[in-house]
Amino acid sequence: DILQGGMGTCIKIRGFDSSFYALKIIHSSLLENETELKRYMEEMKTWLTLSACNGVVEAIVITRINEIPCIAAHWMQSGDLCKYVKTVNPYFFYHTFDRIITTLDWAFSKYSIIHRDLKPANILLDSNNDAFIADWGLARPISKPNNEQNFGMALSKMTNRVDLTQAGQFMGTIVYASPEQIMGLPNIDHRSDIYSLGCMMYEWETGELPFLAPTAQEIATLHLQVKPRKIG
Repeated sequence: DILQGGMGTCIKIRGFDSSFYALKIIHSSLLENETELKRYMEEMKTWLTLSACNGVVEAIVITRINEIPCIAAHWMQSGDLCKYVKTVNPYFFYHTFDRIITTLDWAFSKYSIIHRDLKPANILLDSNNDAFIADWGLARPISKPNNEQNFGMALSKMTNRVDLTQAGQFMGTIVYASPEQIMGLPNIDHRSDIYSLGCMMYEWETGELPFLAPTAQEIATLHLQVKPRKIG
């Protein structure tokens, strides 16, 4: 199977042991973009480091295929969380978020790393339906300044694909992005991930995203200026 992402392609492969693995390869169009290639290499190193945690999809090896850098990880048999967000199962809900939050706390406490792109598509499930956090492409230490564009520039470059992390444009997934992330503030910290978790919980509880509009620009404005509809 082949799954396309914002910065790379994920390929499902079978190993000599008949087990399945995920091979993530950067888009060839980004290889000549020094900034995006550097971002991709940083993601691979971060992911490999964080794989020591049981709540992170385990990366096994960094290698090259036809001189293209790629990373191999265990394949998560039950897919991602997207198809489960309408599941009315209190145990599954709390068990899933307990694993997500515990893992984020570990990454933050041990390495001061925040994820910055939390969404159901980046939460993968194994055969036991245990949750693991994937796609650390936007993760960074909170001590590292955020050098992205300001809000006006971000809006002008934003595409209307509200479900994808865009390479070289707005960094994140707009329907789950925190206000400070949208505005490109220089000192984003762990509270940005807490906001994204809140959006995911809201969606699972109500069946709807907290903010939805025809364009990504409108969704960004809603995050900044409007309170979500009360659940009760």
